[in-house]
Amino acid sequence: MYDADGERLKVVTLDSTKLCFPASYAPGIHSSDVQEQIYIPATIVKERIPNYTASHVNSYGWDYEHDLRGTAYALSVVDKPTPEEQQAWNVRTQSSDVLIEPDPDFPLYRILRSVERRSTWEFVESSPPENPVGEPPENWYVGPCLEMAGTYDCVQSAEYMSVAYFYSVSRENLHLRHEVREAVIDLLANWHENCAW
Repeated sequence: MYDADGERLKVVTLDSTKLCFPASYAPGIHSSDVQEQIYIPATIVKERIPNYTASHVNSYGWDYEHDLRGTAYALSVVDKPTPEEQQAWNVRTQSSDVLIEPDPDFPLYRILRSVERRSTWEFVESSPPENPVGEPPENWYVGPCLEMAGTYDCVQSAEYMSVAYFYSVSRENLHLRHEVREAVIDLLANWHENCAW
């Protein structure tokens, strides 16, 4: 199958949703009936979000491309809220070795589960409650982050029909995370429409 521009499309079905996306976006690993790895080039994201930073030179002097690298899952295999969300919401009652601090760059809070290991953390919209009740509010949990080469990436997610796509957004674009999510949803919708050819 090919799109209108003649690019070969990869066809996958996750639960009841069929996606037909450029085969060049599929690195060919982590593919099954319930998941498909998909890399969306930074240039494609920048076409949809003009102020998206497509790349930057990292601390090693390499020009690091800000592709969206992630995995699309059948929504039926994704827990809601995710275990990570629920653990972050309950972190004050489940762990004494935790640091919760405002982020210096974004109006978010960092949850560091190990004070010694500051290269990984989770972002949340507000400080976790002392005595949590129920589930976290929708969109409270921003995502886990990993520092590398003088910057960091944070895992985000977008849902379209029966597909949940989990992908990494760079620090340089985290302030655009809502716009990136909308662009991803739009791409997923376009890929679904491609299958109608």
